[in-house]
Amino acid sequence: MTVTRKQVQLKDSTALESYFQGAIVDENGREIPITRDMITEACDTLEAQRIRHSFSQKRVDSESNKRFS
Repeated sequence: MTVTRKQVQLKDSTALESYFQGAIVDENGREIPITRDMITEACDTLEAQRIRHSFSQKRVDSESNKRFS
């Protein structure tokens, strides 16, 4: 895999915000820029899954403790 870095002159912070540093490649070979919103959504999804797993694990642990008491 070869990584190239383009030199881009950005005139303001809005341009800097919209400029992407990474992309995913879809099944057709198109590059899709990774945006801040995509990262935020992925983090929110992971956090929600972590919280659900944490609650379900506490319930399982609680039920296990009742059986062995």
